Amino acid sequence: MSDQSPRFGAVFLSYAREDSAAAQRIADALRASGVEVWFDQSTLRGGDSWDSTIRQRIKDCGLFLPIISASTQARPEGYFRLEWRLGDQRTHLMGRSKAFVVPVCIDDTIESRADVPDSFLAAHWTRLPGGEVDAAFCDHVKKLLGSRNVHHASLSASVEPHVIRPGIAHEVGRTTASRMPPKGRYRSVVLAALAVVVIAGLIGFAVHSTRKSDATKALVDESGASTAKAVESVAVLAFEDKASGESHEFFSDGISKELMVSLGRVPGLRVVAWTSAFFFKKSDASPQEIGRMLGANHLVTGTVQREGEMLRIFAHLIRAQTGEQLWSERYLRPAKDLFTVEDEIARDIARNLRLKLGVDVGGSMRTVDPEAFRLVARGRHYWSDRTAKGSALAEADFLQALKLDPDFAQAHAGLADVYLIRGIWQLTDARSTWLHDMRKARESAERALQLDGDLAEAVATLGYVYFYTGDQRGAESLLKKSIALNPNLVTARGYYAIVLNAQGLLDRSLVQSNAAVEIDPLSSINLVQHAISLKASGRFAEALPFARRALGLAKDQAKATSLLFAGTVFLAGGAREEALAAARSIIRGDRIDVTGAFATVSLLRKAGLEEEAAAAARMALAQLPPTDYRYGMVLVAAGRFDEALPALEQTPAAVWAPSFFWYDMWDPYRDDPRFHALLVKLGLDDDYRIARAAVSRTQPGKK
Repeated sequence: MSDQSPRFGAVFLSYAREDSAAAQRIADALRASGVEVWFDQSTLRGGDSWDSTIRQRIKDCGLFLPIISASTQARPEGYFRLEWRLGDQRTHLMGRSKAFVVPVCIDDTIESRADVPDSFLAAHWTRLPGGEVDAAFCDHVKKLLGSRNVHHASLSASVEPHVIRPGIAHEVGRTTASRMPPKGRYRSVVLAALAVVVIAGLIGFAVHSTRKSDATKALVDESGASTAKAVESVAVLAFEDKASGESHEFFSDGISKELMVSLGRVPGLRVVAWTSAFFFKKSDASPQEIGRMLGANHLVTGTVQREGEMLRIFAHLIRAQTGEQLWSERYLRPAKDLFTVEDEIARDIARNLRLKLGVDVGGSMRTVDPEAFRLVARGRHYWSDRTAKGSALAEADFLQALKLDPDFAQAHAGLADVYLIRGIWQLTDARSTWLHDMRKARESAERALQLDGDLAEAVATLGYVYFYTGDQRGAESLLKKSIALNPNLVTARGYYAIVLNAQGLLDRSLVQSNAAVEIDPLSSINLVQHAISLKASGRFAEALPFARRALGLAKDQAKATSLLFAGTVFLAGGAREEALAAARSIIRGDRIDVTGAFATVSLLRKAGLEEEAAAAARMALAQLPPTDYRYGMVLVAAGRFDEALPALEQTPAAVWAPSFFWYDMWDPYRDDPRFHALLVKLGLDDDYRIARAAVSRTQPGKK
């Protein structure tokens, strides 16, 4: 090893001793392509001098290449973790335009299970089985180094194995163009399948930002950017109601959900979302099966019983792999102190998991009217249906809860979500009253935060309202705060994924959609969102299992319709029949769901079924006025771009931004001056360039 440090721009390749043969092959290939590689294990003897050399090389290098494998995954500790931390720390000082982490996986290690720093999650993985390198990889490395006029790469052999997590390339700096106010919006049911899906089901977005983002701003260290740092995972199953009747069951369900909220704030703990945990309600599945399906090491079960003004809770902590009960406790408290007992249970669970409570898990001094709590729990249940009827029932329950307890923050937060989803639906139908509902959503969320400033749900909702009404910076700030308050809040992950996706920042959006899948693994919405984002990144083989799982979890026709766009994943991955089945799912006799019609027409044409595609297009066009932007979308999908332009000019730009960025139906027109004129008119030209740069990084050769 030379005593001279490598010049700025060199590659530091960090690997486990068990992977030295693969590392050697990578080094040899880079050398053969003209990249000089330092590779000499015998010089790495340990001690202060050795440690100093490693630190200096990581500090000076231009690219950091961690090798990921099963052997690295198997080691929870090692010197390599220090290397990764040092590499990760450098990313915090870099601008978005600087690519630094380039993860290499030499086997079939699953990204979502890899244990690596957050910045690695943001980079696209390169898979080189066994360390066999192709010319494309060498060219990619030289291209990254070429801008820095670098011809050296240093290779560090760690004396300990490494554990790596999927990395993320840093995004090109961007400027957000001003937005025109949206004139229409599509239904949340169908949008669940789009790349702009709000994980957890609250779908759709609009950006009309009047501010410019700093193009040279460094990548923010997003607190809780993923669940990768979690050292333990737990699923709180629905507590059994010891009383009888629906009203009591809603109360016990509410107890379970609030316990999830309390546990969600414990550092180092991944908490499965209630939509997945409640999948096993009244199920006879074994702890092993539940733990496997939810990706949870531990399960929390229990019973709830109200006895007059008293509340009796019996909680258990179970090791999922063995079914062994690790801890149990009975709690008898006044019902009005239910928040206090939930925090107490959360602390006891964390203590038994040997997790350090670095933050307060909740406001233990809060009291609540038990009946108001039950009403809010039932309102949340109704709201989760995402239907007009469910929304009306939820609003009634939240308002009734506020009559009993006017200062109940969760009730105000629930109302904010009702008004938000109504605003989305009204915007879908191009009704001018959408903004009125958005204002009401903002007022309710702000009232909730006046009462409880750490209520992560209200922070996320307010951030999403900001996004709709034009304050993009405010939206990002609030969503980051919400995730920092509760890294396990899946709705915040979804909203933030949309904010990033709308800006063309696909890489960072993937981090959030991946985190949403980890938190809520049995949510069809989360799964299809992640599948579509992976497909946009050119990672077709990885996308297919997520799309299939999503369709398998869809429980009714409405949800199946919302997963229409999973068909694009199937077609890209070679699953033609599955793609066609998804495409045809929105056709009912002589009627078609007009919002998703363009995707069906596009899929049928790509599959070579021109007559069937034309029939679907005629069906949709007959149901839409020529001034409707969806009319234009269908025409484009049908290959009639010239006719589509007038209607396309009415498109609510940010709602459909990812469509322009990622969808294949635009590929024939990407070089057409009229297409770019349309982007300028919609205020998407800057974001489009960022988005297509991301496509070029993830799908070389595609512009």
